[in-house]
Amino acid sequence: VAAGERLLALDPAAEQVAHRGLALGEMLVRGAPAGLARLTARLPQPADEVPASDVQLLVTRGTLGFYAGRVTAAIADLRAGIRLARQVNAAPSLPRAHLQLANLLLHSGAWDEATVHARVALSLVSDERRVWMEPQVYAVLGRLHACRGEWAEAAEHIGAATAAAAVNATA
Repeated sequence: VAAGERLLALDPAAEQVAHRGLALGEMLVRGAPAGLARLTARLPQPADEVPASDVQLLVTRGTLGFYAGRVTAAIADLRAGIRLARQVNAAPSLPRAHLQLANLLLHSGAWDEATVHARVALSLVSDERRVWMEPQVYAVLGRLHACRGEWAEAAEHIGAATAAAAVNATA
C-alpha cells in the first residue's frame, strides 16, 4: 500500500498501476471490501460507463468483487472488462477476467456459461504461458464437473490442478 501511494505521488504516468497496487494491497491487508473501497475512489462509475482506457482497473474491480462476495457487480465488471479488453486489444486482462468470471458464474449457477469462460481462460493461460494461473483454471473446471456429478472429469481436472501447482511451485 505504501509503495502504491509513493508511486502515485512520484509518477502520474503510472497512476493505473499505482491504483491497482493500492487496491490489491488494501485487499491483502484489510480484506477485499477495503480494496474495493480504495479502487472506488478512482473508478466510481458503473461497469458500462467505464472507458476502455480503464479496462485493467475494471478487471481488478471485478476480481476484488469476487473476493468480496459481490457476485452481481463483479459479473457486470468482468463482462464489461472482457468486452473492453477486446476493443482496445488489452490481452493481458483477458485470462484473469475469464477465470474470475467462470468462478462467479459457477457460484451463481450459470454452469454452462462458466464452463465456456473457464475453457477460454485455460486456452489463454496456455497460449500466453501464464503458468501461475493454470492450477486455478483447472480447479474451476474440476468444481464445475463436480457440481454436475461428473466425478471422473472432476478428478481429472483436480489432478491437473494439483500437478500444475506442484510444477509451478504454487502449491
